[in-house]
Amino acid sequence: MKRLICVIMLIALALLAMACGKGLKTHDEEALYTVQDATGVNIRFREKPHRILPLGVGVPDIVMDLTGPERILALPKYFSDAQVSFIADKAKKVPIKTERIIPVEQIMKLKPDLVLAPYNADRTKIETMRSMGIKVFVVKAPHNMQEIEQCVLDVSEAVGEAEKGKSIVQNMKSIFELIKKTNSSIPVTERKKILAVSVEGAFGVKGGLFDDLCHYAYIENAAGNIELPTGARIGKEGIVKLQPDVILLPTATRMMADSKRKTAIDEILHDPSYMTLKAVQNKQIIALPDKYYRYCVSHYAAEAAYVLASSVYPQYYEQLQMLSLIHISEPTRPRLIS
Repeated sequence: MKRLICVIMLIALALLAMACGKGLKTHDEEALYTVQDATGVNIRFREKPHRILPLGVGVPDIVMDLTGPERILALPKYFSDAQVSFIADKAKKVPIKTERIIPVEQIMKLKPDLVLAPYNADRTKIETMRSMGIKVFVVKAPHNMQEIEQCVLDVSEAVGEAEKGKSIVQNMKSIFELIKKTNSSIPVTERKKILAVSVEGAFGVKGGLFDDLCHYAYIENAAGNIELPTGARIGKEGIVKLQPDVILLPTATRMMADSKRKTAIDEILHDPSYMTLKAVQNKQIIALPDKYYRYCVSHYAAEAAYVLASSVYPQYYEQLQMLSLIHISEPTRPRLIS
């Protein structure tokens, strides 16, 4: 009899434990969602972040179009400048403006609930923030369009807007398809070779972002025909050998002294060494803001590819309407320099 009572009690205790277990939630079950960053760190969120601090060049663009300015805590001042930023109007609605590089101490005072940091950010800085309880999601730096698309998806998951991320990527693909459809009618004999020039010199390493941008715009990247280390610039002799059909120069910005830009333009237009260039002889020197060919490391790279293609092949884009895909403002339209 005693043995039977003991068995019944054990069964009752087991059933009680199972019932209690069903009511207990693990740390993972409490999380609304969990994401893994580029360094393999898992980050759990009980709710979507609403005090987001996006760092780097392209990530703020992505976050802005995923969440709007309401969920962004602060942005560097230059994001409010339409000459260098794709999100200038929206960025003006973000209450706190910072310098380009924000010290850890200032970040701590801002009390973000999520920091999105570029892969090349100071790891000590990242670990310091994490040790203080701040969620830090490290974002892989993209080097081509496919990696930009993946970056959009990764960031969208981190901020809890995965479906919006997929929509942005689909919009990019639609723009690329529009460029492909338009440029497919361009005869091979009319395909152009372009050389991008900054105030520091010509650039465009093979396999780099600008090289891929040219690929999607159906333009040959002149610098891609030679071996260049990352970040290298091409000198005068190299430019002459490349014989570009089109030369791309930056428009003036508040971040770049106009005197430097004028010097770069004058050198291209008046240096005797460049008089043999087809681009100079045919007056095919185009000015575009830097954001369209040097700093487009967000989903706006699709817009940049469109702007680049329509700048080099304007006769094929005159009647083309992009409808709601992108909205190119008048100050960013390309112009010829003569």
